[in-house]
Amino acid sequence: MHDNSLPPLSRRQLLGLLGVATLGAATVGSVMGAPTPARAASAGTVLPLVAQVPSPPDRSAFLPAEQVYASYLLIVADLANSIVDDDPALFGWIEDTWQQQPVVPFNGRTMEHVATLSWFVAHERTWNPYYLDPHLLARLDAALGYYLSIQNPNGSWAEKVAGESNLSPTSFGTVALSAALRDLQGAGLLAQRQGEIAATLRKSCAWLLDSTLLHWRPPVSAANQLAAGLAGVGQAATVLGDASIADGVAERAAFLLLHGQSPAGFFHEVKTFDFRYSHQVELPDLGHVYEQTGDPSVLEAARRFAKWLGYVVVFEPGEARGFIHGGICARTADGAFETTADDALDRAALGRVFLPVVPELARPTMRPPRTRPLPVRRGRHQPIQCNRDPGMTVPRACTCTCRMLRPVSAEPSETRPWPGSRTWLVPRSPISQREPGTSSSST
Repeated sequence: MHDNSLPPLSRRQLLGLLGVATLGAATVGSVMGAPTPARAASAGTVLPLVAQVPSPPDRSAFLPAEQVYASYLLIVADLANSIVDDDPALFGWIEDTWQQQPVVPFNGRTMEHVATLSWFVAHERTWNPYYLDPHLLARLDAALGYYLSIQNPNGSWAEKVAGESNLSPTSFGTVALSAALRDLQGAGLLAQRQGEIAATLRKSCAWLLDSTLLHWRPPVSAANQLAAGLAGVGQAATVLGDASIADGVAERAAFLLLHGQSPAGFFHEVKTFDFRYSHQVELPDLGHVYEQTGDPSVLEAARRFAKWLGYVVVFEPGEARGFIHGGICARTADGAFETTADDALDRAALGRVFLPVVPELARPTMRPPRTRPLPVRRGRHQPIQCNRDPGMTVPRACTCTCRMLRPVSAEPSETRPWPGSRTWLVPRSPISQREPGTSSSST
């Protein structure tokens, strides 16, 4: 029997239904690029609301490697103001599910945007009005407190059923909290909360590396989640300055190569291939692991995957775009491929750390690099469905900025001739990211 009941109605949805006319006007302003007032899940009587940026940002003020942040800058206020402050039981929950459904308070995936908020509050830029903003910091602190409180005793987080131990919220949550802790350390913020995050990360890392648990039992079903877990453990070890936390990463990476990737080269997603999850999620996470450890199993996985792409992607002659054999994908059905996606859509290029050692992943040299940034307009990206607010237009990215903020190694020149004709990643300028303990204003 089908369940015909309606999904739960959030307070933001209720406010939207009560103010349809105002909401429609806001939508028009959004599409035209005009600033709109920040929306909020509460009146801000407990935690003051965060102010919206007064106008779309001037893209010329952004460094080439930081253009991605311009789109996120437009949603910081709305994201922060969706944090619940008027319900003691839910104080700190990011209610509007900017990240993942279901819209339930125990879903750890709803909280991963703490890494987005921490970046803006901790980084000084001429275009960033949220640097050390006390209202943003207070709301971030509340969200972090709630995030830590819903961790299971064994170190995992639940996603769809309260109390369950699930891999995806634990893997991606470890990445997000490690990024948030790095930002807080660098800016010298929330000292007590830093200690609490450190204890939480130690527990989640232990759970992720426990080879006796179900997520390591072959056959591997969702390899991208295990790769994210290894990336999170490696980042936590770096941020906490304790290499012993990552002692099991090499052994688990070798296991993942054996059981999480076909000899043909594709990563197992529901036990078979999926382009989007492999290219835009797992490959960047493997790059992060390789960047931190230089693990040979991870490098071999990238090489195998690059060869596999030659069988499932066909490029237009002389172009950096082509077609994907989407019919064999297990989870998504992409039909086209573009190596020059801009800004927030440029997620696959996070795997560029492999370019010097896996040249098959570079883009075609006949494609000239983009010389200037495209302007930000509020209507430039399609709305995220999870937000459930028809008046809000935000970047289409299925994860938070922590996936945009990883430090990367030096990359080859834009003009370096790569061998072969099948190439898959755009070698762009690395996203600058300070190391833990350095000044928040460094690039």
